[in-house]
Amino acid sequence: MTLVAEYRSARRDEDVARLRRVIALRALVASGKSQRVIAEALGVSQPAVSQQLRSSPNLTVIHPEMLLDAAAPVLRAMAQESGWSDLAVFGSVARKQAREDSHIELLITPAPGSSSFDLVEFKELLEQVLGRGIDLISWGGLKPGLDDDIRREAVLL
Repeated sequence: MTLVAEYRSARRDEDVARLRRVIALRALVASGKSQRVIAEALGVSQPAVSQQLRSSPNLTVIHPEMLLDAAAPVLRAMAQESGWSDLAVFGSVARKQAREDSHIELLITPAPGSSSFDLVEFKELLEQVLGRGIDLISWGGLKPGLDDDIRREAVLL
């Protein structure tokens, strides 16, 4: 790798890390935590949390692949805390063929005993955190034969 490529890679890593911090803050807020509680947990002031949230980028203009790169650890933690598992991406984002306006399509195994209402509620939580609409489908909702292409291209987060 050339030095220019190393530099560009480091810059992208910095951008992803900065975006991940914003997404983590959005997830904490979406989970019902107050800015004061978040600030105490992070060891920063409440105004610092407020300022970070206020100055965060408009997530709808972030390329879906970069957004998911940044969000994946946060989304996995959210799923795990809710008892959900096997969170995966499929479609153009999984194939690394996404355009700026591509939709993020996710698969998940619901928590035992959860209902379709719980799936919709979790989808809305993810949309709030990501700042854009997503598709969320249960692995169990895939039809053998008909949805084999989705299974093949799915990439666990």
